[in-house]
Amino acid sequence: MKKKIFHPLFRNHYKLIIKNKKNLSEKCIFQFNYGKLFFLGISLLIFCMGVSLFLIHTFLAQWLNPTYQSQKNREKIVTIAQMTDKLAKEVKQQQFFIQALQNIIEDSTDQNKITQEVWIKKIQKKQFIAPIKGIITAKFNANHQHYGIDIVAPKNTPIVSIEDGVVLFSGYNDDTGWVIIIQHKNNYVSIYKHNKNLHKKMGDFIKKNEKIATLGNTGKLTSGPHLHFELWYAHKAINPEEYINF
Repeated sequence: MKKKIFHPLFRNHYKLIIKNKKNLSEKCIFQFNYGKLFFLGISLLIFCMGVSLFLIHTFLAQWLNPTYQSQKNREKIVTIAQMTDKLAKEVKQQQFFIQALQNIIEDSTDQNKITQEVWIKKIQKKQFIAPIKGIITAKFNANHQHYGIDIVAPKNTPIVSIEDGVVLFSGYNDDTGWVIIIQHKNNYVSIYKHNKNLHKKMGDFIKKNEKIATLGNTGKLTSGPHLHFELWYAHKAINPEEYINF
């Protein structure tokens, strides 16, 4: 049988003894050979490399590189920038409307009365939102006692409030079915008729775009699922299409 041959550095064993300088008493004894030292050195090197890679990809990167940011922080910055840009555009648009309206009001000649009414309606259109999106099948006609508009949309479509307000009435009527009436600021009142059901009761405070009812076909004065919507100002019915973008 052939004997395994090792290099003398790996075959020979050594002993490291640490002694007390005064009385030469042995304090620590370490036995080793160069093979053990070699593997210990390799292990220590691999450990140091692993720790270095971990630090480079974590908090050390932020400390060494001030421009470093996590993906989450970048997304927050983008979101804030988009919101700021949107708000800036809205403020600029509002300033334009206010300045234009002020110029018109300062000129109080008879020629400007129609222009004043047009600008006021444009500003009101920014205040209200459509209660529902659909097809208008019947227009406003006060002469024929049709004090609102009829909007056809898919059955069970949600109906929302056009503006913040408080519910004045929420109940059933034989002719118009389930009806909800909301009082808004500046003497505006909105009325929603022929609903399938109502989601708010009298006295409830309503937020703009909050769901208040479901499109239906209730009451005697209806021939299919639709919303009869009315808008009143200072106890007078007004044409909703002049104040709301449907």
